[in-house]
Amino acid sequence: MRYSAFAGIAMAVLVTVSPAVGAVVDDGILLSSADYVYLAAQDIQRNNVVLQKMSPKELRRLHSLINDDRTQNDPQSRAKAVMGALAGFETNQQWEIANPGRLWDVEKLLVPAGSNRH
Repeated sequence: MRYSAFAGIAMAVLVTVSPAVGAVVDDGILLSSADYVYLAAQDIQRNNVVLQKMSPKELRRLHSLINDDRTQNDPQSRAKAVMGALAGFETNQQWEIANPGRLWDVEKLLVPAGSNRH
């Protein structure tokens, strides 16, 4: 009897937590299944090198563009925004490859030449 009560509680917790886990994906922390379906329709596969190297910030941005209410009724505008963002992410990745140890979005402290500041 004790075990059946424990099993019932465990099932209730599982049912309660499962939708919450799904919501994390849909909140743009990761791309959702629907996002990958959209990207596949644009000939961008899940194993695309640019997608694989994107940061969480970039993934949130891409998710937001794919699901933007303003472009849901304008597939051409949505595709243009998504493809433009992906091209930008690819450019950033290439910059980081060309500049090892540096991130494209980190502002650098510029010290004027001849300055004694360190």
